[in-house]
Amino acid sequence: MVFHHIKHQLHEGILMEIKRILKQGGRFYNFEHNPNNPLTRKVVNECEFDKDAVLLSPFYHKSIIIKSGLKLNQLNYTIFFPRHKIFKIFHFTEKLLSWLPIGAQYYVRAVK
Repeated sequence: MVFHHIKHQLHEGILMEIKRILKQGGRFYNFEHNPNNPLTRKVVNECEFDKDAVLLSPFYHKSIIIKSGLKLNQLNYTIFFPRHKIFKIFHFTEKLLSWLPIGAQYYVRAVK
């Protein structure tokens, strides 16, 4: 959840270092805000902590994972419903919706 604060030209080098220090079969997970979600973009744009943030598109994220030499195993979307208690009845559907590219966040899973 920090790559959006790191300059894009540094991403590949960081991922190559992550690959170097992972054991064979080791996993790397990275969660990011989803720029395809308009509410996520609004929250990030209004958040003082994200003043320097440049959101990573899932397509870009996949491409830098592959360029680093890691094997991309999974890209899933998450957080489709607010965590407020009135939405709790919908939370069970989130795993079913993980393919849908409009979740507030997404994550990649890569393996060395």
